[in-house]
Parts: sequence; structure tokens; C-alpha cells
Amino acid sequence: MSCYIHAVPGRMRLKIPSAKGNARLAEAIREALARLEGVESVCARPLTGSVLVTYNPEKLDPRDILGLLSAKGFVDPERTAPMDAYFQEGATKAGKVLARAFVGAVMDQALAGSRFAFLSVLL
Repeated sequence: MSCYIHAVPGRMRLKIPSAKGNARLAEAIREALARLEGVESVCARPLTGSVLVTYNPEKLDPRDILGLLSAKGFVDPERTAPMDAYFQEGATKAGKVLARAFVGAVMDQALAGSRFAFLSVLL
């Protein structure tokens, strides 16, 4: 699965799907990051799979953080994406669901009471 990232100097949030619902993995990620020189704090939430890292940008770069996570096997750098992609993926899925619901409602209204009403059930 993909890892979604949002970073500004001194702060980095990662969404790591494999850590969602996995308290042991979330804690292992937190411990590994906490040992990295320049990291000020780490909060890993297994409920959401979210990891928040605050760090000293003069000592550390987001690529260093990703490098550590990759080296430990927590993330695949080839499958990382900016957080915007995470929200875009969710919006796309929601849009498809809403479009299907809208088309279904229109078809129900258009065919209501007609001899073709049974077709709306099939569509």
C-alpha cells in the first residue's frame, strides 16, 4: 500500500496504511524515529495509521526520515505520494458513489409509473 506524506520544515505527517490497526507496528515506527538524531517528537496512532514527526530542520531532512523508514521496511519509497494524492483518491471514490446514486435517482424518477419501471431495478 501507499504511504501518504505531508511535510513542512520541522514537521512531517505520514499516513502508513500497514500501521492502521497495528499497535505493535505503530510503536516500532515511533521507537525507530525517536532514536533518529534531530527528531524532537513522534506520535504514532494505530487507530488511523498516522505518524506525526516534529524535527529540527537544521539537523534533519524529510528524506532522512523516509530513508530510515524505508531501511527498516516500514515504507516503500516507490509507493509514497504527497497527502494531496490521498485526498484526491478519496474524493474520486466519493464522486463515483455520488454519481451512481444520482443516476439511479434520475432513472427511478424518469421511469416511475411507466411500463418500463421494472427496468430501473435492473439498472
